[in-house]
Amino acid sequence: MEQQPALPPGPEQAAEAQNIANTTSQILASVYRAYYCCSIHERCDGSCQEGAIDVLPTPLLTTPYYEVTITTEPIPPRPRDHPVAFPNIAKEYAYDPLNLARREFRLLTVKPGVFRADYVDCEVQIFSLDSPPEYAALSYCWGPDLPDRKILCSGNVFPARESLEGALKRFRSLRHGDEADAPEYLWADAVCIDQGNAEEKSSQLLLMQDIYRKAKQVYVDLGNVTPRWYPGYDLMNRVFAVAGHPAAAAALPRLDHPSNCWEAYWSVLRAPWFTRLWIIQEITLARTATILYGRFHFEWARWEKSFEALSASPSLRYHLETGTMGNGLINYWKLQDIKENYLVHVLVQQDRDEAFRARELGGHRLMQILTEGRHDALKMVQLTRDFGCSEPRDRVFALASIMNDEERGVLGSYQLSVSEIYMRFARYQVNRGKVFVVLAHAGLSVRRVRAAMPSWVPDWTAQRVGDEVPHRPLSELRPVPYSASGPGNNQITGEIKLEDDLMELRLKGYIIDTIMEPLPYPNAHGEGGNRHVNLLNFNNRIQQLVSQSSSLCSTQYHDLDDALIRTLLIDDLYTGGNAIDWSSPITNPATVYKQALETIRGRNSILPDIDHGAAITNSSVETCITQMVTACQPKAFALTKKGYMGLVPQGTAEGDVVVIFVGATVPHILRKTREGDGFLLVGETYVHGIMYGEAVRDGMLRSCEIMIV
Repeated sequence: MEQQPALPPGPEQAAEAQNIANTTSQILASVYRAYYCCSIHERCDGSCQEGAIDVLPTPLLTTPYYEVTITTEPIPPRPRDHPVAFPNIAKEYAYDPLNLARREFRLLTVKPGVFRADYVDCEVQIFSLDSPPEYAALSYCWGPDLPDRKILCSGNVFPARESLEGALKRFRSLRHGDEADAPEYLWADAVCIDQGNAEEKSSQLLLMQDIYRKAKQVYVDLGNVTPRWYPGYDLMNRVFAVAGHPAAAAALPRLDHPSNCWEAYWSVLRAPWFTRLWIIQEITLARTATILYGRFHFEWARWEKSFEALSASPSLRYHLETGTMGNGLINYWKLQDIKENYLVHVLVQQDRDEAFRARELGGHRLMQILTEGRHDALKMVQLTRDFGCSEPRDRVFALASIMNDEERGVLGSYQLSVSEIYMRFARYQVNRGKVFVVLAHAGLSVRRVRAAMPSWVPDWTAQRVGDEVPHRPLSELRPVPYSASGPGNNQITGEIKLEDDLMELRLKGYIIDTIMEPLPYPNAHGEGGNRHVNLLNFNNRIQQLVSQSSSLCSTQYHDLDDALIRTLLIDDLYTGGNAIDWSSPITNPATVYKQALETIRGRNSILPDIDHGAAITNSSVETCITQMVTACQPKAFALTKKGYMGLVPQGTAEGDVVVIFVGATVPHILRKTREGDGFLLVGETYVHGIMYGEAVRDGMLRSCEIMIV
């Protein structure tokens, strides 16, 4: 019997959903009033100021609220009527050594405060990780600022960053407030690891998997926010309360609601915590997590479920298109991808209780994770290249706790040099057949580390260009891969020789052509910081160059205009397997390209910059503009001596050569060394007319061994 489609929810179901949301909202508003409204005292309902509180929770809907009243015990007399000044102590805290063989680590106990302004006073104790007391772990963003605050550790001064001081105060308020059952002990890396002791730091980093996994609770501190974030807090709880209800949408406010509850809700993703690399393994390993955000606190699962329920909402798409969440949203999706993958492939095998969490992902997501397999270390380092860290070693070490034992062992000691760690990691990946993934992130065009390191070894600190545009390998820029070395040869390793002592990489490949003088794309900001101006100027210069070289280019292309347009779009027209949501296909490249340039000329002084990664509109013209910016920045346009057109890496020079390695999906640019016995890798390249095996198809070219140093 054919299943009938579900009927839309009726008025009774809508009223029920509204009542559930309203009741939840009022109960939580009462709790908030009882504990967090006072800006002066911890655990105060505002009665100290005769009822004057920072903000009154207000309704988000016009429907009547249930009146919910809770009675709290009278607040006892306070021991003092002003905050305590930091004591006049000159002696700085000195660490007692840990017995690393016994897997010892440090934990804090944070003493209660009366005023929010009271300084942080804590005691530090040493325990064995094999038999620890019940404790919680802190996950927070260190921040770029210097340690200009003071906290008291076991009676002595400890220099702390503002972010650490704030996080400890928020934990103190929670621990000695309405969550008295929170663990007494707390692990916070900045205090519990002697950051000046390289041997201890290296040893403790290897214990972080157990430290976070054994913690009863992980507190995710998002930093400070004023009580006026309450509309976002209320919206989150409403959505969580009615998630799964057939009339859930009826319990939500309109997108244009004057309370700005939607803006407040999504603003969570702008917290610096979502930009920090270390937080990924910290939240992935957490058994349970609670978010601290100003005076608000709520379970990670509450935020997670509300986000999942709203993931298809028009509000999310609006904020995606306007770019108001920065990188936070993309980073959150990446974080969840790693977290869910680790849950299914690792934690479920270790802890049967985790199976319940895995089931909540749903059948489709579970099957997707099982099909793709466990993320290896290289995949995770790739995914997290937009996350920040101040120490170059952390680009790989910050994920060590969620790598497998073999991958973790390859990294060696944290005391090794950055270049040695990166070389060990790259060598391991090449030996396991990931050579072209490694090359996609390597080359002189993405290099910051100045230490001696082969050009084929990725510099994981240089995967962003400036502060805005991340390095995205050409091989990742569209769903359907190219096949430069011929159909069926994609990702075939071919012959690889890796000389361990010399760090030379030898690959079979074809030398195709030589680069003539390239035209670089203007810098990220250009004149007045307008990317539209940059794109227009870049196109004008390219058209002039191609016009002057038309006789040369005509030897390779019958239609120069079509070849040029497809080069600037890296032949990604968003059709077939390359189609994506929210972007219209470019079905007539010549017409759409002309309209795109006309659109840019008419808007370049009045419209904001194109936001990378955001869908501007559904029109094919806007798709064309966005694709050109994505493909061309930060690259250069070049012609070859044989007349090919291409987009080459920034830093490509006249005389560099185009090669296709056996098994590679895209060509690469190489530069002859001064000694003449090898090549330096510059980076991946798009060369129109050789991306689908045309150059090697007829068998006229002979492969040779190419040495990259």
